[in-house]
Amino acid sequence: MGLKGSTWEYDEQTDEYYLHLFCPEQPDLNWEHPPVRDAVHKIIRFWLDRGVDGFRMDVINFISKHPELPNGPVTNPNSPWQSGSDFFAAGPRLHEYLKGIGSILDEYNAFSVGEMPCVKDPKEVIKSVRHDRGELNMIFQFDM
Repeated sequence: MGLKGSTWEYDEQTDEYYLHLFCPEQPDLNWEHPPVRDAVHKIIRFWLDRGVDGFRMDVINFISKHPELPNGPVTNPNSPWQSGSDFFAAGPRLHEYLKGIGSILDEYNAFSVGEMPCVKDPKEVIKSVRHDRGELNMIFQFDM
């Protein structure tokens, strides 16, 4: 990902750790929690109701993560930090979540383009944009 260090950050106020795949100021949303998905859907509708024609969704494929949030395999023994992308680049509920977004965009005849880094299986990428699946209209993916 380019960043170094742990993706877990301790929050003194809550006495809990939170996940951030990028900088600590950008906590990852817990899409497993239905009220979070509902809130994101409301935000999408808010902008569509105001005339937005579509969305670019960066790293959209990171919204579903392996439920146990395991450590990534050691691929660089000289580094204390390893990539866990195998566990969050195309998680088990990714397509369910994309269909939720896609159905809203379809209601508005709106367009979507999503960035999908770290996905190693081209079939996963294709699933996200196949017209009959109702997920994304287009993707960009630089890894392949």
